[in-house]
Amino acid sequence: FIGVGHFLQMVLLPAALDNRESVLGGLPSLEYKVTTPSKRALYADDPKELEALEELGRNAGMYCSIDKGEDECYDFEDKDEDYLWETVSVTSFDGLLGNPEGTPVVGPMGMLAFYSANAAVSIFLLSKLEIDFYEQ
Repeated sequence: FIGVGHFLQMVLLPAALDNRESVLGGLPSLEYKVTTPSKRALYADDPKELEALEELGRNAGMYCSIDKGEDECYDFEDKDEDYLWETVSVTSFDGLLGNPEGTPVVGPMGMLAFYSANAAVSIFLLSKLEIDFYEQ
């Protein structure tokens, strides 16, 4: 049972529905030369990008407009985190914050559809094997 759960979550789900690239494309901090924990988590599987983000560490999360002075500073750590919270499922969000390597980045409806389809297929296969899981 544990092996099947691991296979579904860590192998089949990323292969079927991982939308890391589209989530990365929508990060508020993407167009600015800043690095945020959210950006580092999304690039966890790409050593080249992680190295580039570490070099950008000088503006870790903050961007101040040169034209408008110090009054126009933005904290992109919070904006990126809010964007992730609104975009990905709770499981993906928690996984990215705790263990970003290999964590699938999936939206909530994609996650629901994936596990609903797997449950339907499992029940169908068990019924074809004539396993009585409803009767005692």
